[in-house]
Amino acid sequence: HGAVIALRHRVTHIDCRPGRFTLTVEGPDQPFQLRAERLINAAGLGAVPLTGLMDGLPEKHRPEQRFAKGHYFKLRGKPPAERLIYPLPDADGLGVHLTLDLAGGARFGPDVEWAERPDYRVDESRRESFEQAVRRYWPGLPAGALQPDYAGVRPKLWLDGKPYRDFLIQGQGEHGIDGLVNLLGIESPGLTAALALAERLEESA
Repeated sequence: HGAVIALRHRVTHIDCRPGRFTLTVEGPDQPFQLRAERLINAAGLGAVPLTGLMDGLPEKHRPEQRFAKGHYFKLRGKPPAERLIYPLPDADGLGVHLTLDLAGGARFGPDVEWAERPDYRVDESRRESFEQAVRRYWPGLPAGALQPDYAGVRPKLWLDGKPYRDFLIQGQGEHGIDGLVNLLGIESPGLTAALALAERLEESA
């Protein structure tokens, strides 16, 4: 569809004016400027930091972002169910739930560990807390059946000194800049909602 993907490049500054955006970009060669009539900031964990590079975006539309690390442990043995199991969510996340992969294996997660920066190492010392969480809905979890699997990091937004528990989609109606859309705090279920988010952006374009 005429798109260009630029790998190993990063934006260092954005001059925001209604309907005219100038991005300063650094890459493997030399810096250059890229101009656009519309700009969609969908940079995931980097979306909030990117707003800090936007000259012309009011400060009040730059929320604070914190990182919530989530660990997953996989199950050694047969899954206890053929469907996903979600416990009641806790204050900061969806709770340690059961998911099934395409190979039929089971994993549990994520938990919530607040982090200063993205870190994808699995902390094996969290195994005991995982076992306790899983046994709330599966008391028959065998001892030693959980193995470290992987970890991810979710972008958590804070507004007015408290957590903001939803996606934050900033368009012209919020910040007043024609052509700019910021997709902030797009965590779980952001991947599941990606097509719906794209349709919403297309309708507003």
